[in-house]
Amino acid sequence: MINGSVFLLIGFFIHLYYKDEIMIKEVILLVCLGVFATLSKITNLFFFGLILFLPLKNMNKKKAYFIKGFAIILMCCIALGYYKYTSIFPTPLSVQKYLELNTGANTSLQIQYILSEPIEWIHNFGIYILNSVFDNINSLNCFGPLEYNYSLLNVIMIFIFGKICFEEEGIGLSLFQKILCFLIILGNYFMICLALYLSWTGVGAANVIGVQGRYFIPCLAFSALIFTKENRVKRDEKKWAIDVVIMLLMESMMFFATINYYY
Repeated sequence: MINGSVFLLIGFFIHLYYKDEIMIKEVILLVCLGVFATLSKITNLFFFGLILFLPLKNMNKKKAYFIKGFAIILMCCIALGYYKYTSIFPTPLSVQKYLELNTGANTSLQIQYILSEPIEWIHNFGIYILNSVFDNINSLNCFGPLEYNYSLLNVIMIFIFGKICFEEEGIGLSLFQKILCFLIILGNYFMICLALYLSWTGVGAANVIGVQGRYFIPCLAFSALIFTKENRVKRDEKKWAIDVVIMLLMESMMFFATINYYY
C-alpha cells in the first residue's frame, strides 16, 4: 500500500499532465490520492510536491497559484494532524521490550538530546546520511529484518517503467522542475531517516537503526522524472520500443526467478 499509493499518485499526475484542460474535481482527486499516500506513510507527504508541476493552463496564474498553495498547506495540516493523532497510541508491548533491550530508543529523550546538542547531532546525523546512501541503494530488494528479499530486477523495472511513462510525448520538465524533484527525493530520504532515528535508535547514537532499502522504492520511481528530456516534442518510437522490450524481458526474468525460488 505504501509503494502502490505513490505509484498511483504519480500515474494520475501523468494523466493530468497530458490534458489541455484540468477540472477542479480532478485537482481534488489528486489531493485525495496525496492524502491516501501520506496516510499510508507520513513521509510520502513530500511526493505531493508533484502538484507544483501541474500545468493548470485553463486558469489564470493567480488562481493556479492559490489552488496549489492551498492544496500544499492542506496536505501539511492533514499530515501533522495525523502524526499528532497516531502519537497518542501506546507502543505495542513486544516492540517496546525489543527497543528497551536492543536499542535503548526513547523518542522523548531523543528529541531532548537533539535540542540540547544540535551541533553534535547535525554533524553525526549528516555523516550518517552521506555514508548510508549506497548501502541503502544496495538493500533496495530486502524485506523485513533483512532475512528475505526479492529480485533486484523488480527495482530496476520500476525505474524503467517510470522512465517510459515520463518520456511520452509532452512530458518534459524544465531544469528547475528537475531540481525540485531532486529536493523532494532528498526531503523524503531525510525524513525517513529522521523518523527511524527518533523511534528506533538509541539516544545520542551516531547512526540510525532500522533503515531498510525498501523504504526508498517510491523515491526510485519518482526519480524517473529527473531523467526526462526538456521540451520533448516528439517521442522517439524506436527508443521507446526498445525500452518496452527491455521491460518485458525483465518482467519475464523476474517471473521465472520468483517461481524458481519459491516453488
